[in-house]
Amino acid sequence: MRPDAKPMKVALYAVAIMLLLVTCPATSDRERVFPVGHVVINEILYNLSAGRDLEEWIELYNNSEHIVNLRGWALDDRDTHRFTFPDNLSVAPGDYVLVATNAEHLSLMTTQPDYAVVAYQTASGRPLNLQIWNNDGDEIVLTDASGQIVDYVAFGNPDAPGRDPHPPQAAWQGNIPTPPPGYALTLFPDGYDMDSSANWSFRPPEQISPGKRNE
Repeated sequence: MRPDAKPMKVALYAVAIMLLLVTCPATSDRERVFPVGHVVINEILYNLSAGRDLEEWIELYNNSEHIVNLRGWALDDRDTHRFTFPDNLSVAPGDYVLVATNAEHLSLMTTQPDYAVVAYQTASGRPLNLQIWNNDGDEIVLTDASGQIVDYVAFGNPDAPGRDPHPPQAAWQGNIPTPPPGYALTLFPDGYDMDSSANWSFRPPEQISPGKRNE
């Protein structure tokens, strides 16, 4: 071995390590891939067997680092059903909120004490007693107190004749196919919204995880 071979080898290793550090994505790059900082629609159960339509629910997840007060926030569908969140509801970082179609079925989903459950109501505070999400295709629009779209999901065939086009300000690509009855739609990676149907998949009834991480 030549006398200068060892220092040259060390220098080459140092250069290789520097190149590796330069080419690794920075934190900001990772955040662009997995955006953090808002409440996302994380899991949806809407296509149920006959007689179970009022057991629908939507799971929201706070993937930000701050407590989010949902006062004045709302959920809308294609048929002008609007749910406005109660004034006293906040969601902590990493926590979940379930929005159920009907208050009578809340007992089916309250075995976990670590997430909030709220239900669609009439103006007088009574259960709505209506199926909200259309099995043949619908959309979920989550807006904040100023009316700005926080998150948006389209599934089935929301562009069927007689329905409005996607809101122009909603960042969204594709439509999620209709799952078999009883299956949920789940976002992957859990809690990270990519505004694309490609990041949603079906979960069979035994793997549905309201108020828990999608795995």
